[in-house]
Amino acid sequence: MHEDLKTYTAGRKCRHCGTPIADQAHGATEFCPRTVLVDGRVRSCRDDYHNAQRSEADQPYLQLVAYQKQTSRALAILKKAKGERVRVDDLNQYGIALYRAVETGLSAGRPFFSFLHHQVHQLDDDTFQIIDHVYTR
Repeated sequence: MHEDLKTYTAGRKCRHCGTPIADQAHGATEFCPRTVLVDGRVRSCRDDYHNAQRSEADQPYLQLVAYQKQTSRALAILKKAKGERVRVDDLNQYGIALYRAVETGLSAGRPFFSFLHHQVHQLDDDTFQIIDHVYTR
């Protein structure tokens, strides 16, 4: 339909950008039509809106992933600096919180803490061993 003949009396607007939607558009239309920009990029209010919704919902999970990545780096640096056997003070100094492990359990009656690329095994009250280990669950 020609642009001059469209009406906007119903007051419908795009859920993402707020651009008015013509009365002549299908009644279920909630977003602007997808358009290809001059530089070849695609402008899609529908996709942008839903990506923003998913992004908000994924934020807590992304924070957990970021923490695990940071802890994996810290464990690798700690192991390189101090060796496999470390003390509680070393773990604290490098910001490693064992209670935030991906998985915990017992091995030979001693606790272990699994992170994405390492396991930390408790040897005695104050000594731990860092073992390279890829977490697969």
